Amino acid sequence: MRLDGPYVSLSHRWGSTSIAMTTQDTLAMFMNGVEVSGLPQTFQDAIIITKKLGIQYLWIDSLCIIQGDSKDWQHEAALMDNVYRNAVCNLSALGAESSHEGLFLPRNAELIRQPVVQVAWKDHPNETYAIIHKDFWTDRVDNAPLNHRGWVLQERLLAPRILHFGSEQVFWECHEVDACETYPHGLPKLLRKDHMIRFKALDLGSPATYPREHSPMDQVSVHDEYDIWHNIVKQYTKCALTMDGDKLVAISGIAKIFQSKLQDEYLAGLWRRILLPDLLWCADRVENEEKGRAPRRPNSYRAPSWSWASIDGVIQPFGHSSKFDYEKEAMATILDAKTSPVSEDPTGQVIGGMIRLRGVLYPEGLEIEHTNSRFGSIFDAHDNYITRLNYDVRPNLPTQTRTIYCLPLSFYDAGDDSVIRGLGLEPSGLGQGVYRRFGWFSVRSIEACKALQEETGDVEERRKLYCEEEDGVLVII
Repeated sequence: MRLDGPYVSLSHRWGSTSIAMTTQDTLAMFMNGVEVSGLPQTFQDAIIITKKLGIQYLWIDSLCIIQGDSKDWQHEAALMDNVYRNAVCNLSALGAESSHEGLFLPRNAELIRQPVVQVAWKDHPNETYAIIHKDFWTDRVDNAPLNHRGWVLQERLLAPRILHFGSEQVFWECHEVDACETYPHGLPKLLRKDHMIRFKALDLGSPATYPREHSPMDQVSVHDEYDIWHNIVKQYTKCALTMDGDKLVAISGIAKIFQSKLQDEYLAGLWRRILLPDLLWCADRVENEEKGRAPRRPNSYRAPSWSWASIDGVIQPFGHSSKFDYEKEAMATILDAKTSPVSEDPTGQVIGGMIRLRGVLYPEGLEIEHTNSRFGSIFDAHDNYITRLNYDVRPNLPTQTRTIYCLPLSFYDAGDDSVIRGLGLEPSGLGQGVYRRFGWFSVRSIEACKALQEETGDVEERRKLYCEEEDGVLVII
């Protein structure tokens, strides 16, 4: 059924109890009408607001997508970019733990007022000062439980305007201003520079807000657009998903927009044009420790091991990707890369993926000492320590030593600050020359760089050799 007119969308937490949803069993009945009084309170409140706005239609995921129908879910999931980008406004149930609590939560209206203090000076006129909590927006909006949900980040980014119904007050986000009942004309400058550098300033060119030629995203360089994508990935990986298999799907709407703007091929969360440096993502140790959760791989296949989408945990993309100098820095050459999408949507779920490249593997003499910590230690043939290997996921292994494979990808030559970065690989068991990623390493000291180079000779000469010969070809899955 096609909508004939403007509509409002809703972001909400389903909660642990059952809510009204469309299934194959209820579809025919719902097509004839839904008893409003039987809907969760959040849905009822959203209907009231939609009517007050003079708008006829309201889009709610549990009602507008047939639940339990994988075919309909895949079809609708591929359209999420259009659903939220084209909504007049998105209603956010920011303060509700479930859809049964509603949007209009009990509150103390006195808390909306900005605190002020009167100061009496002995030798100067008395003055009035406003008290500003510097983490006001971060605590109440960015860190609200709803905005820690993976799907909601996409909804928040794509919607042109958002009304957040918090536990204390209503907040407003759009491309031009962030405001709330305390600051109805916009946040004070002190607050604007502290909360994610204005979330909605990452405007993706919503057709409901800007003509395409006037979109702020159209005014940044390609380099900046890749950097914006990396910032979104980091924020997204801080969020939680109920279903492990949604990792790529819940960000696919944003990926479609970037794919159109970048005119680049999307590969399970990475981009072909900057694929080599993009492989150098890592699990953010500090952020994961702060959240009290160790990175993990899902029980079922979700993405190739070289994709950040293959693990759960906060990811730090390689910040230098967009400005990577292939001529000077590359230590490997991508020959081919592809993924196998579940459907016709190249930004959605995948059932496989591979990268075929030519590089310099270091198997002989390089050993890794495994421990039950986050790191392993890489040694040369003479038992000299070179550097540590950072695991993507902590291995469930007793302390042991075994031969591993290191694949340098980049060599940044800056004299005393030179650094080699690469991946730790392990045999996949699927044939000779086929590997899986299980970690990353960086060699930063001059001595360690020399030690790694001496294992196989001059890095520059090796790079030239393996870029020209058929030898040195491997596959990562």
